[in-house]
Amino acid sequence: SPFRDNPKKYITYAWFTSIALAVAIMIAGCVLADRHRGGGTAALGFAAVWTAILCIAISFGGTMVMRKYQSAFHIGTLLGVVAVMANQCLVLVALFGAEANRDKNRQHKRETDDVFAVFMFFLFVVYLVFAALLTVFRDDLIKEPPRQPQTDSVTQVELPEGAVLDPPETA
Repeated sequence: SPFRDNPKKYITYAWFTSIALAVAIMIAGCVLADRHRGGGTAALGFAAVWTAILCIAISFGGTMVMRKYQSAFHIGTLLGVVAVMANQCLVLVALFGAEANRDKNRQHKRETDDVFAVFMFFLFVVYLVFAALLTVFRDDLIKEPPRQPQTDSVTQVELPEGAVLDPPETA
């Protein structure tokens, strides 16, 4: 499998694709928010812009993890955040897809809702692929020495001169 030969390459491709989509979603979200001003649908504009901001934040945070903080904790946290964000994208696909079908009279709103739903679907797929790759190949990314198993050896402690250790009391 080509993934097994160079998993970091495919993980990087998926990550850079998600960053490009996050930028596109930010632009689409701003346009969508402008089109949904007033008329009772301003909350949809807020949801679009807030999700776009979260996607950009995840892009920055994930890039830091991928480049600098490659511990098991950070990789696992990134994996969890991306999995949650993938689900959020799928929910927004349904929300904006339904809204596009509801806005029969306003062509500009319908088109914007459709575009945003499509971008969110693509980001859902990319986040899902990235999370799957990260789950399968996380050991190839983690850069920390494996923990040494604890031994049952007794460590010697030096007591100050004149100190006496009382034996434990038995009942």
